Amino acid sequence: MNPYDKARELARSIKESDVYKKFMEQKRLVDQDPETKTMITDFQKRQYEIQLKQMNEEELSEEDSQKLQELFQILSLNNKASDYLAAEYQFGLMMQDISKTLSDIIDE
Repeated sequence: MNPYDKARELARSIKESDVYKKFMEQKRLVDQDPETKTMITDFQKRQYEIQLKQMNEEELSEEDSQKLQELFQILSLNNKASDYLAAEYQFGLMMQDISKTLSDIIDE
């Protein structure tokens, strides 16, 4: 049994999943809407910056938290953006579950 062949099989299985297909469809819709895409990119950038601060144990300013919350509320009003973020989240969860499954089996 070749592990690389199994990895390719897993990748094909992921690409055939409903979760992946929904994520890719939502991504396609967002990519066609530059304004929504920019809003999502800004939100994700700010979210990443906050995560970095937390990882580095830096104190978060009230402004950081408030700005992220405001961006999230604005995105929530945009159906394309909220559908994309939900699909992205579901895809991320699936990938985390797969990674955990692999790790658990390897650690047995």
